Amino acid sequence: MIDARKSQIIGGMFGLEEFPKFHGSKPTFLTKQSICLANAMPGISLLIEMLSPDHVWVPSYLCGAILEAVKSSGTSLRLYAEYLFLSARSILAM
Repeated sequence: MIDARKSQIIGGMFGLEEFPKFHGSKPTFLTKQSICLANAMPGISLLIEMLSPDHVWVPSYLCGAILEAVKSSGTSLRLYAEYLFLSARSILAM
C-alpha cells in the first residue's frame, strides 16, 4: 500500500469534475468509432501515425512524455516559446 504522506506528485495535476452517472453501460458520447486513450502520449503518437507530418510544433513547457512521443515517432520536433504567440507582431510575421 502506498503511504500518501510520503508519496510525491510527478508531473502536473488537474482537477477533475465528478463523472456524471450514466443510465447505460457507457457514456452516450462514445460511439463504435471512439478510441479511448490513457493519456496524451498515445494520443500524440496516434495523431502522428495517422497524419504523418514532417514537423510537430509543441510549446516548450510541455512535459517530457509528450516530447518523447514525438521523438520516438522519428518526426522532427520543433519547440516554440508560448510568449511568441501573445503579440500581434509575432502572429503577423508567421
